[in-house]
Amino acid sequence: MHLHVVGLPHTQTVAADNQCAFTALARMFATMMHREGHTVTLYAGDQNEAECDELVTIMPKVEQDNIFAGNQWYRNHEVMYLDYDHERPYWKLFCERAFTRIMERLGPDCDDIVCLPAGHSMHWLIDPLVECGVLVCEFEAGYSGIGAPYVVYPSYAWRATVQGHWQGAATADGKFFDAVIPHYAEAINHPAGADEPDNYFLCLSRMNERKGY
Repeated sequence: MHLHVVGLPHTQTVAADNQCAFTALARMFATMMHREGHTVTLYAGDQNEAECDELVTIMPKVEQDNIFAGNQWYRNHEVMYLDYDHERPYWKLFCERAFTRIMERLGPDCDDIVCLPAGHSMHWLIDPLVECGVLVCEFEAGYSGIGAPYVVYPSYAWRATVQGHWQGAATADGKFFDAVIPHYAEAINHPAGADEPDNYFLCLSRMNERKGY
Protein backbone atom coordinates (compact mmCIF):
# COMPACT_ATOMS: atom_id res chain seq x y z
CA MET A 1 0.00 0.00 0.00
CA HIS A 2 1.22 3.49 -0.85
CA LEU A 3 0.37 6.07 1.79
CA HIS A 4 0.61 9.74 0.84
CA VAL A 5 0.94 11.51 4.19
CA VAL A 6 0.41 15.26 4.11
CA GLY A 7 1.81 17.67 6.67
CA LEU A 8 0.72 21.20 7.61
CA PRO A 9 1.60 24.58 6.11
CA HIS A 10 3.12 26.15 9.23
CA THR A 11 5.37 23.44 10.67
CA GLN A 12 8.15 21.02 9.81
CA THR A 13 7.85 17.31 10.57
CA VAL A 14 10.37 17.45 13.39
CA ALA A 15 10.04 16.84 17.13
CA ALA A 16 10.73 20.52 17.80
CA ASP A 17 7.27 21.24 16.35
CA ASN A 18 5.46 18.76 18.60
CA GLN A 19 3.49 21.62 20.14
CA CYS A 20 1.24 21.16 17.14
CA ALA A 21 -0.35 17.82 17.97
CA PHE A 22 -1.39 17.19 14.37
CA THR A 23 2.16 17.74 13.14
CA ALA A 24 3.48 15.33 15.78
CA LEU A 25 0.87 12.73 14.80
CA ALA A 26 1.70 13.07 11.10
CA ARG A 27 5.40 12.56 11.82
CA MET A 28 4.75 9.53 14.04
CA PHE A 29 2.17 8.07 11.65
CA ALA A 30 4.57 8.22 8.71
CA THR A 31 7.29 6.51 10.73
CA MET A 32 4.92 3.87 12.11
CA MET A 33 3.47 2.96 8.72
CA HIS A 34 6.92 2.89 7.11
CA ARG A 35 8.10 0.44 9.74
CA GLU A 36 5.02 -1.68 9.03
CA GLY A 37 6.27 -2.10 5.48
CA HIS A 38 4.08 0.37 3.61
CA THR A 39 5.43 2.78 1.04
CA VAL A 40 5.20 6.25 2.56
CA THR A 41 5.53 9.53 0.70
CA LEU A 42 5.51 12.56 2.97
CA TYR A 43 4.42 15.98 1.69
CA ALA A 44 5.60 18.61 4.13
CA GLY A 45 8.41 21.08 4.73
CA ASP A 46 12.09 20.67 3.96
CA GLN A 47 13.06 19.70 7.51
CA ASN A 48 11.99 16.19 8.45
CA GLU A 49 12.60 13.54 11.10
CA ALA A 50 9.89 11.09 10.01
CA GLU A 51 10.81 7.82 8.36
CA CYS A 52 9.51 7.70 4.80
CA ASP A 53 10.42 6.56 1.31
CA GLU A 54 10.28 10.05 -0.14
CA LEU A 55 10.02 13.55 1.28
CA VAL A 56 8.29 15.98 -1.07
CA THR A 57 8.83 19.57 0.02
CA ILE A 58 5.62 21.57 -0.25
CA MET A 59 6.49 24.60 1.88
CA PRO A 60 10.10 25.07 3.03
CA LYS A 61 10.96 26.71 6.33
CA VAL A 62 12.15 29.95 4.75
CA GLU A 63 8.79 30.37 3.01
CA GLN A 64 6.90 29.58 6.22
CA ASP A 65 8.92 32.30 7.95
CA ASN A 66 7.89 34.79 5.28
CA ILE A 67 4.21 33.82 5.47
CA PHE A 68 3.76 33.55 9.23
CA ALA A 69 6.37 35.90 10.70
CA GLY A 70 3.73 38.59 11.21
CA ASN A 71 1.96 36.40 13.77
CA GLN A 72 3.02 36.63 17.41
CA TRP A 73 2.25 32.94 17.99
CA TYR A 74 4.63 31.96 15.20
CA ARG A 75 7.43 34.18 16.48
CA ASN A 76 6.93 32.63 19.93
CA HIS A 77 6.93 29.14 18.37
CA GLU A 78 3.43 28.50 19.70
CA VAL A 79 2.52 26.54 16.60
CA MET A 80 -0.69 25.12 18.07
CA TYR A 81 -2.37 28.49 17.39
CA LEU A 82 -2.55 28.20 13.61
CA ASP A 83 -5.74 29.65 12.12
CA TYR A 84 -7.62 26.76 10.47
CA ASP A 85 -9.92 29.03 8.46
CA HIS A 86 -9.79 27.54 4.98
CA GLU A 87 -10.00 31.00 3.45
CA ARG A 88 -6.52 31.84 4.69
CA PRO A 89 -4.29 32.03 1.58
CA TYR A 90 -1.70 29.61 2.92
CA TRP A 91 -4.20 26.75 2.98
CA LYS A 92 -5.02 27.13 -0.70
CA LEU A 93 -1.35 27.54 -1.63
CA PHE A 94 -0.24 24.49 0.36
CA CYS A 95 -3.10 22.30 -0.86
CA GLU A 96 -2.75 23.16 -4.53
CA ARG A 97 0.93 22.34 -4.45
CA ALA A 98 0.29 19.08 -2.62
CA PHE A 99 -2.40 18.10 -5.13
CA THR A 100 0.01 18.47 -8.04
CA ARG A 101 2.75 16.46 -6.32
CA ILE A 102 0.35 13.70 -5.23
CA MET A 103 -1.15 13.29 -8.69
CA GLU A 104 2.35 12.88 -10.11
CA ARG A 105 2.98 9.95 -7.79
CA LEU A 106 -0.25 7.95 -7.82
CA GLY A 107 0.31 4.36 -8.90
CA PRO A 108 -1.64 2.31 -11.45
CA ASP A 109 -2.80 -0.33 -8.95
CA CYS A 110 -5.26 1.81 -6.97
CA ASP A 111 -3.48 1.03 -3.69
CA ASP A 112 -2.95 4.70 -2.83
CA ILE A 113 -4.44 6.40 0.22
CA VAL A 114 -3.99 10.10 0.88
CA CYS A 115 -3.77 10.69 4.63
CA LEU A 116 -4.59 14.19 5.85
CA PRO A 117 -3.95 15.89 9.23
CA ALA A 118 -6.83 18.35 8.80
CA GLY A 119 -10.32 18.38 7.38
CA HIS A 120 -12.32 21.28 5.97
CA SER A 121 -9.23 23.52 6.05
CA MET A 122 -7.81 21.24 3.36
CA HIS A 123 -10.89 21.09 1.15
CA TRP A 124 -8.71 22.71 -1.56
CA LEU A 125 -6.93 19.34 -1.64
CA ILE A 126 -9.75 16.99 -0.66
CA ASP A 127 -12.26 18.08 -3.30
CA PRO A 128 -10.08 17.64 -6.40
CA LEU A 129 -8.65 14.35 -5.12
CA VAL A 130 -12.12 12.92 -4.52
CA GLU A 131 -13.22 14.11 -7.97
CA CYS A 132 -10.30 12.14 -9.41
CA GLY A 133 -11.41 9.01 -7.55
CA VAL A 134 -8.58 9.04 -5.02
CA LEU A 135 -9.22 7.54 -1.58
CA VAL A 136 -8.79 10.34 0.99
CA CYS A 137 -8.74 9.77 4.75
CA GLU A 138 -8.40 12.04 7.75
CA PHE A 139 -6.29 9.78 9.94
CA GLU A 140 -6.15 11.82 13.17
CA ALA A 141 -9.44 13.70 13.37
CA GLY A 142 -9.26 15.25 16.82
CA TYR A 143 -11.16 18.29 15.54
CA SER A 144 -14.68 19.04 14.36
CA GLY A 145 -14.11 20.35 10.83
CA ILE A 146 -14.42 17.06 8.94
CA GLY A 147 -14.00 17.21 5.19
CA ALA A 148 -12.89 13.84 3.78
CA PRO A 149 -15.09 10.82 2.96
CA TYR A 150 -13.13 8.56 5.32
CA VAL A 151 -12.30 9.53 8.88
CA VAL A 152 -10.38 8.03 11.80
CA TYR A 153 -11.36 9.53 15.15
CA PRO A 154 -9.21 9.35 18.31
CA SER A 155 -12.06 8.19 20.56
CA TYR A 156 -15.66 6.99 20.44
CA ALA A 157 -16.69 9.98 22.52
CA TRP A 158 -15.20 12.41 20.02
CA ARG A 159 -16.72 10.56 17.07
CA ALA A 160 -20.16 10.85 18.69
CA THR A 161 -19.54 14.51 19.49
CA VAL A 162 -18.56 15.43 15.95
CA GLN A 163 -21.34 13.44 14.32
CA GLY A 164 -23.85 14.91 16.75
CA HIS A 165 -22.56 18.39 16.04
CA TRP A 166 -23.01 18.13 12.29
CA GLN A 167 -26.01 15.79 12.08
CA GLY A 168 -27.94 16.61 15.24
CA ALA A 169 -27.64 14.87 18.60
CA ALA A 170 -30.79 12.81 18.12
CA THR A 171 -30.49 12.20 14.37
CA ALA A 172 -26.78 11.52 13.89
CA ASP A 173 -26.13 8.43 11.80
CA GLY A 174 -22.45 7.87 11.09
CA LYS A 175 -20.80 5.81 8.38
CA PHE A 176 -20.13 2.17 9.20
CA PHE A 177 -16.53 2.50 8.04
CA ASP A 178 -15.65 5.49 10.25
CA ALA A 179 -12.96 4.13 12.55
CA VAL A 180 -11.70 4.90 16.03
CA ILE A 181 -7.97 4.57 16.71
CA PRO A 182 -6.58 6.36 19.78
CA HIS A 183 -3.76 8.80 19.24
CA TYR A 184 -0.32 7.33 19.73
CA ALA A 185 2.87 8.38 21.50
CA GLU A 186 6.54 7.53 21.30
CA ALA A 187 7.68 5.33 24.18
CA ILE A 188 11.17 6.84 24.07
CA ASN A 189 9.68 10.13 25.27
CA HIS A 190 8.23 8.50 28.39
CA PRO A 191 11.13 6.72 30.12
CA ALA A 192 9.75 7.03 33.65
CA GLY A 193 8.72 3.68 35.07
CA ALA A 194 11.17 1.66 33.00
CA ASP A 195 12.82 0.33 36.16
CA GLU A 196 9.55 -0.04 38.07
CA PRO A 197 6.91 -1.07 35.53
CA ASP A 198 4.30 -1.71 38.24
CA ASN A 199 4.79 1.68 39.88
CA TYR A 200 4.02 4.01 37.04
CA PHE A 201 1.12 6.23 35.97
CA LEU A 202 1.07 8.14 32.69
CA CYS A 203 -1.41 10.87 31.85
CA LEU A 204 -1.37 12.30 28.33
CA SER A 205 -3.24 15.59 28.20
CA ARG A 206 -3.23 19.03 26.67
CA MET A 207 -1.61 21.42 29.11
CA ASN A 208 -4.28 24.05 29.61
CA GLU A 209 -6.58 25.18 32.41
CA ARG A 210 -9.55 22.95 31.58
CA LYS A 211 -7.24 19.92 31.63
CA GLY A 212 -5.89 20.80 35.08
CA TYR A 213 -2.70 22.58 34.06
